[in-house]
Amino acid sequence: MRKPAEWAWLPEHAGHGARVPLQIAAGEWVATARSLLRAGTVLAFDYCTPRTALLAAAPWRDWLRTYRGHERGAHYLRNVGEQDITTQVCVDQLPDVTATRTQSHFLQRWGIDHLVEEGRVAWTAAAARPNLHALRMRSRIREAESLTDPTALGGFLALEWSS
Repeated sequence: MRKPAEWAWLPEHAGHGARVPLQIAAGEWVATARSLLRAGTVLAFDYCTPRTALLAAAPWRDWLRTYRGHERGAHYLRNVGEQDITTQVCVDQLPDVTATRTQSHFLQRWGIDHLVEEGRVAWTAAAARPNLHALRMRSRIREAESLTDPTALGGFLALEWSS
């Protein structure tokens, strides 16, 4: 049996019991958001997988995760309502992306290094008698490290859809 074109992202062959996330609503959300723009870009940051078929070959616990209190949670059917359930975003289930970058590259493209240097200068000038502004400027350094670390948040993808 031939699969319909709108399901082209499904793998041709999958092992018995294979699972994949269906992200129809996510694709519809992107399409609706783009349709509302006269100019500009729809932008999303998340952990992504380029092709759904890659997830069909992976254990489902690798791509379907739960979090509670910034830590990995329990099985997704446990603690209902007390933990977040999340999954990899399958890029091939979304409308065609205009640009894809890592979060780190996206932030560097839009000047995070300049903001960090500005924070470093402000902190150095006020370190002997720091005030709230100086502490905020100092926090840019640590925040940028976290946001651009390729093994953590910096490895998220920034997906862009232009109007």
